[in-house]
Order: sequence, then structure tokens, then C-alpha cells
Amino acid sequence: MSGFRVPLAGEVFILAICFSVFVCLHLAGRALLGPKAWAPIMPLAGLVTIYSFFVAGSLLIFKFPIEIPFYALLILAFIGLIRNYNHLVVDLGYVFLSILSISPLLFLAAIVNEPQWDDMTHWLPSAQYLFRERHLPTFDIPPINNVVPAYPYSRAILHAWVNSVSGEFTTNVQGIFNCLFMSSTFLWAPYYVKLCLGEDCKVKEKIFLVAASSALVVPWAAVLGSTLIVSSYADPLLAVCFLHIFMIFILVCTQQTHVRDSKILVYAQIIIMFVAAASVKQSGIYLGIIFLALIWLHDALSLQKQEGIFYAHQ
Repeated sequence: MSGFRVPLAGEVFILAICFSVFVCLHLAGRALLGPKAWAPIMPLAGLVTIYSFFVAGSLLIFKFPIEIPFYALLILAFIGLIRNYNHLVVDLGYVFLSILSISPLLFLAAIVNEPQWDDMTHWLPSAQYLFRERHLPTFDIPPINNVVPAYPYSRAILHAWVNSVSGEFTTNVQGIFNCLFMSSTFLWAPYYVKLCLGEDCKVKEKIFLVAASSALVVPWAAVLGSTLIVSSYADPLLAVCFLHIFMIFILVCTQQTHVRDSKILVYAQIIIMFVAAASVKQSGIYLGIIFLALIWLHDALSLQKQEGIFYAHQ
């Protein structure tokens, strides 16, 4: 409790902007994948869409400004709002509930301004570059942390957007987004209970499950450390990406999914989550390859075992 204090007006304003951007990312994910897709992955799907657009635009147009992807986010959010109109209240209600459940950690992220070593060398310089230059690095204006140019700028563009609205560069934005994206993991609880019970939960039960699953923050903070979570480190968000991947594969492998009749939608969500991990941190590429290799090995061994049983019966 000694780490908490009353947030200042500027910190509350930063929280409000981050919250608004996060909701827009969720709606952008709905615009891309539709109302039948899994709710927990929508913010990351929106981030992948916008960041891919930013990278593609930067490859085609010299000094492609960060304002254009921001306007694209607003347009996609509006499309997602229309596309998910019939389920909008329930959909956003669970999102607001999950954010409310993690609000203590959110306020801690807003008031903690003590960057660690990697914050100053990897994550904050990228965000400050976009905030100052308004575009991705070029040959004539290289980043100050040029020793690690391969680190993605997906989280940095969110940081730059928020600080552009607030009017000054602050160090606590990416920590707030770590907590916001972490709150999306709470939304898996109703899906998991449905998997175990074989039937859908009632609305009151879903509300309780989403709120109660916020207890996941306790072991998460114990493993990663609360300071790491509320800093600008990408590791918490990378862990969120792979938790989503694990949950998707659990639902798909057990065939307990409400979109099992649409394989294209399932495959699209899996691909987007692997792209999200790669766009969050460079090591997400290698971890994704390892993950897929292990799945292939498991399937190969299972198939070989089934063939052995078949020949034994013959």
C-alpha cells in the first residue's frame, strides 16, 4: 500500500486517453474479425491491424506520419461499432468490467515513474522518437538506440499517440497498456468454464467469472514482478500474447468453440496472435517458431502412436 498515492490530474488524464485508445483497439479488432471472434484477443487484433498498416505505409511513403494510423484506428473503431452493434453493450460491458477488475494495478502504473535499465535503452527511446519525429526511423534520422534497431514499434506508437494528445512525453504510458492488455486475459474465464461444463454460463455467472479471474494478477505479479509489469517492458504483453495462443489451441483442440464452423476465422485469429507476439518483441518470432514446432512434434508422435495401435490390432 505504501506504493500508492492519489493520482494527479495529469495522470488521470493519461489513464483516460489510454483507456479510450484501448477500447478503440478492441472495436478495431471487431471490425476486422467480426462479432463471432473471441473477445479476449480483440485489442491485440486491432493493434496488429494498425501496426501492419503503419509499417506498410512507411515502406511506401517516406516519413509516413503516425497521425494517419491514428485516424485509421478511429475509422476502424467506428466500423467495429456498427458491425458489432447488436452485441455492443454486452461486449463492451465485459471489457469495462475486466478493466475495473485490474484498476488497482492501473493506478499503480499511472503513478510509478521510475524507468528501469531496459526502459531507457529499448522501449522509451522508440516511443520518444515517434513522439518527436512523427514517423519511423529513416537513414537520415536514425534512432538514438540504434544498437537494437530490430525492436518493434507497435507499443511505441500507442505511447506516442497518448503523449501527442496529452502534449508532453511521459514514461508511464506503456506500463498502463501492459495492465490494460493483461485485463483482456480475464475474459477467457467464461470460455474455459463453458469448456469444462459443456454449457454456456449465465450473464451473472460470466460477470462473476471475469471479476474473480482478476486473481490471476497475483501469480503473474509474483513471477514477473510488479515493477516489471508497470514499467515499459514488453515481457508482460508478450506473456499475454502466448496466454491467448494457449487458450485458442485448448478450445480448438477440444472442439469447444463457438466458431468451429468457420475454420478461416479460427486460423485468422491464430495467425494474428502469432503476429502480435512478433510485433510486441523480437523474441516473439523465435518463441512462436518453437511453439509451432512443439505442436507439430506432438501431433506427429500422436499420429505415430495411433498407427502403431492400428497395426497391433491387425
